[in-house]
Amino acid sequence: EFIPLAEESRYINPLGQFVFTRALQTLSTLRTQLDANFQLSINVSPVQFSCLDSGIDQWPTLLKAANLPPSAIVAEITEGLMIAPEQLTQQRLKALVKSGMELALDDFGTGYSSLAYLQQMDADYLKIDKCFVDNIQAGNQDLALCKAIITMAHQFGLKVIAEGIETPEQQQLLLGIGCDYGQGYLFAKPLPEQQFLALVSNQSTTTS
Repeated sequence: EFIPLAEESRYINPLGQFVFTRALQTLSTLRTQLDANFQLSINVSPVQFSCLDSGIDQWPTLLKAANLPPSAIVAEITEGLMIAPEQLTQQRLKALVKSGMELALDDFGTGYSSLAYLQQMDADYLKIDKCFVDNIQAGNQDLALCKAIITMAHQFGLKVIAEGIETPEQQQLLLGIGCDYGQGYLFAKPLPEQQFLALVSNQSTTTS
């Protein structure tokens, strides 16, 4: 609930820079202890793209200074950002993509979805909103809608992440229609860094 207040006051800019810097620190640990190719996603507010002093332009340089490849960070943007974006926003999106950073279109289907804008975005991932996942069952309309979104995304060369997976049944249904990745409480709730490291280490030990 504090995000709209931060956006209105423009405090979202220093907050966004703090999140990005903290993400770089966390990534260095995760890539050392878990997987050298580990990626981390961060949510980026539309306000950060439209403010001159948001710090987004420094991100490729900060990644390089941290000895991390640009692809280590995935910037999650909302689909509303695609609708008639300002020139500065367009320039920044293109600059991030050109630097090698990846983009994810978050909460797809809940706002101003436009296939024309989707085609122009150079995004790498599309995230199906939880509201479409909650009630999926074999043969129902929600599952058919998810399948249509996944098929369309793959035609655009996008990988698909389903949000809000809470049951093994949802997971299996989504795998059956070609979903690439899943996110939700079935796998884990949000965790501090050390607890996340312990969780993944335990899972690796169990499956090895």
